[in-house]
Amino acid sequence: MCAPYAIIFAPIFIAQAVAIVIKIGYEILGDKIFETWSCYSNGIDTKDGEKIHCGICESCINRRRAFRKVSIDDKTEYANH
Repeated sequence: MCAPYAIIFAPIFIAQAVAIVIKIGYEILGDKIFETWSCYSNGIDTKDGEKIHCGICESCINRRRAFRKVSIDDKTEYANH
């Protein structure tokens, strides 16, 4: 059974490796990469009942840094900017 979204596992302890995974993932998935989940928390509930990234856990911070490092505009929705 296939998941309805892509999952990318990245070694969070190596910032360069995370950025490389983000870059390769974006090249393969395009904008679908913004549907992946990195947040360590269970997410933040929106008014629409959707879950979004918290934006403040270590994983969210690493995700944001990786997108910036490879100059990709991060379209991920975060609760805390």
